[in-house]
Amino acid sequence: ERDGVRGRKATERGHWTENRVALRRERIVKKEQVELPIPDVKPGPITVEQFMALTPEKLELVGGYLIDGPKDHAARLKLLVILLTNVGLTEAVRLAPRGRWENALRETYG
Repeated sequence: ERDGVRGRKATERGHWTENRVALRRERIVKKEQVELPIPDVKPGPITVEQFMALTPEKLELVGGYLIDGPKDHAARLKLLVILLTNVGLTEAVRLAPRGRWENALRETYG
């Protein structure tokens, strides 16, 4: 019985914390227009406000795509920009062969 009570309290505490984070996220997203960070060559920090506004509440896999399926690129781009900021562009470039980056740059900038 005692363990059951502890389990309930822990669950209630965890649920309360989740609600608090959700409310905080809502306030930040509604009250402020959070500026997107601009990734640099070296890793850099993001703000708590950027974290709260730009990360999804849940990370799900839908049809092979993170967050909301193949049509919602906006949520993935928000997550990507904070990850690129934290990791730095130098590390990101190492994730794909040079030719792919060159093709992407040509497609984007001509």
